[in-house]
Amino acid sequence: KNPVGLVQAFARAAIPKSRLDFIGAGPLEDDVRASVQALGLEQQVALLGLRNDVREQLRAADAFVLHSDYEGLPLALLEAGAEALPVVSTPVGAIPDVLADGRGYLSEKADMPRALRHVADLPGEAAECGRRLFDHITSRYSVAAMITAHQNLYRSLANETPA
Repeated sequence: KNPVGLVQAFARAAIPKSRLDFIGAGPLEDDVRASVQALGLEQQVALLGLRNDVREQLRAADAFVLHSDYEGLPLALLEAGAEALPVVSTPVGAIPDVLADGRGYLSEKADMPRALRHVADLPGEAAECGRRLFDHITSRYSVAAMITAHQNLYRSLANETPA
């Protein structure tokens, strides 16, 4: 995870009337607060802490950003996709597979400000990426899809003959 890097990228993007909200808490929170203060972003960046209304927060957002140094398959990415949010992310872990084929925006950390501006400047295109991501998430990661995948796995294992 690299929330301080995200704050810095957000500052460099300089998107008028934009806001960056962090949901959650963790050991880097003080570093994020210090970065926000050092960059003078107190009016544009909010640390919302732990929330019980994450779905509502996602529904109110225009985009979702992951600025991670490492990931596996982040649940937060699936949650954002389930709300059809456009996603901008660093290309780590399983994220490139999830965002492939125009389902989101992959950006190296150095190019993140440009990617953020692109999404802000082309909201129609970004919304279409979000719709494609929603279709992918619901077809591949929904409860029904996961049950079917597990059933198929168990069937294939049950049909294997020991060597």
